[in-house]
Amino acid sequence: MDNKPSFVFFGSPWQAVVLLKHLTQHFQPALVITQPDKPAGRGQTTAPTPIAQAAEQLNIPTIKPARLNQKTLQTLQQLNPRPAFGFLFAYAKIIPKPILDFFPKGIINLHPSLLPAYRGPSPVRQALLDCQKTTGFSLIKLDEQMDHGPIIYQQSVPILADDTHQTLLDKIIKASLANLAPIINQYLTGQIHPKPQNHSQATYTKRTTKKDGLINWALPDQQLDCFIRAMTPWPGAWTFIKLNNIKKRLKILKAHLDSGQKLQIDIVQLEGKKPVTWKQFLSGYPQAEILK
Repeated sequence: MDNKPSFVFFGSPWQAVVLLKHLTQHFQPALVITQPDKPAGRGQTTAPTPIAQAAEQLNIPTIKPARLNQKTLQTLQQLNPRPAFGFLFAYAKIIPKPILDFFPKGIINLHPSLLPAYRGPSPVRQALLDCQKTTGFSLIKLDEQMDHGPIIYQQSVPILADDTHQTLLDKIIKASLANLAPIINQYLTGQIHPKPQNHSQATYTKRTTKKDGLINWALPDQQLDCFIRAMTPWPGAWTFIKLNNIKKRLKILKAHLDSGQKLQIDIVQLEGKKPVTWKQFLSGYPQAEILK
């Protein structure tokens, strides 16, 4: 019989898959809890979450409750042996107290910021929007409030000048893997005692929508650069342009600051067209005018 502590994984997006696969190498997966199947892609075909797909490949039982309720708790109570802990990343639901209390060691949450900074749904994006040079990740023991629980472990991660939301999140997750299993084991065996956050220092982030990618050209060039990288790849930084008196949407896929710290646009995509360099775009549409 395997003596590894067992756990339940809460998560949904593709970024969580690497964490699930890593944890299954060190602990015994008992169950995956993920979001219900949703329409995805251009055809809007109903599809399971990336975590559900990974769990199927790994032969891990999976449930997809629309709400975490008494039925979810009953499913957990039927697991044998009882899982030692839960692990959560990007599940996007507040966990009710009866489910938190079910796990002897609670639910461990990986949050991609140095809490109490950047609580909420968009910590990586907000760090970029604020032009920060450093961010990191926190392992906390979840409580009933959002990103409020005591800290098990934290580590800083540098933000580079060319980091986008995707590259920075990937870097944070990769950094977390280096010590994730040993830290969890130390916590499970009582060698680490979670410490309360300084709640007076808390800052908060909001959920991002597609319209949030609209560029405000009144911002200084450095902030524009931070904004474009924060919105890459989703929802994408975009602006309106005028072509032959027709208003069109143009995505700024890549830009950079030159040595004089002036924003230089590199790659753009006109709605309905393929990405091209800024030079190619201006060559094809010399009359194009950005509406600022």
